[in-house]
Amino acid sequence: MSHFIETGAPVVGFCLHNDRSFLLCGNDLIQADAKTGRIERQKKVFRKDGKSRLIRTNGKVLAVSDFCTLSVFDADTLDERFVLKLGDDLTDDICGLAADESFLYACIRNGGLTRIATADFSQSSAVIGTASSWSLAVWEDKLYAGTVDGKLLRIDRQTLKTEAVLSLSRQNVKSLYRSGGTLYAAGQDKMLYVIDLPTFSLVRKASNVHPMMFDIIGEKDGVLYTVSHPACEISGWDKRGAKVCSIPYRLRLSGSSCIFGDTILVSSRNINGVDRIELSDVNDESYAV
Repeated sequence: MSHFIETGAPVVGFCLHNDRSFLLCGNDLIQADAKTGRIERQKKVFRKDGKSRLIRTNGKVLAVSDFCTLSVFDADTLDERFVLKLGDDLTDDICGLAADESFLYACIRNGGLTRIATADFSQSSAVIGTASSWSLAVWEDKLYAGTVDGKLLRIDRQTLKTEAVLSLSRQNVKSLYRSGGTLYAAGQDKMLYVIDLPTFSLVRKASNVHPMMFDIIGEKDGVLYTVSHPACEISGWDKRGAKVCSIPYRLRLSGSSCIFGDTILVSSRNINGVDRIELSDVNDESYAV
């Protein structure tokens, strides 16, 4: 466990593509080497600090949300390429964000969805439901959205039509992670849901995954890793849904996390940058349950 990328201030969010990491820190957009942690580029791109921005990349462009505005940057140079205002106030701000090889997807509060082509920035919009979606995942020709009223939507990426709805919970489905044809969903009810995507059916669910709300980090060597920033812990789960390890870690309120190689990269409101946790440390026998 070590401090990996030093930014001098907390990182609101970050994303990875291959060996590059992209970070939001204060007013700045930062590009860093995901192997070494060395900062390669840093640009001031916002006038004010923001705590609720989202960032996603497909390796060619970076999409960053700031309330109702979506800004698109070149992933190599960090130069701004396009700015799109998708709403006017907090009744139609951007709640969820995703990217695939050709498009960006922005979920608008209360059931809206806008798709932006990264080639020419043309837009298509649709209403996919009545509730906001904070979490998105892509698989084959479908887009999956978790809603604040506990549903999982299956959306055709071409037509933007909602094809099917799976009721999981009465609370927010706030985090999604896909591994092959399996989708993992984290509910604000502290439940972990496992969905088979080919049949769009619930396979398994586990309760009280963390004492407080949590996010899904990713999967490595058959172990699914989750993190609860409010509860200050990271846990690992086997394919049967049994907890195999749990490690306390100094976290606060919210942040971002992902698996890179044999490590977990994590940001939090109390970390000035990004920390790196070796998976071997998380799976140490002293943390086994």
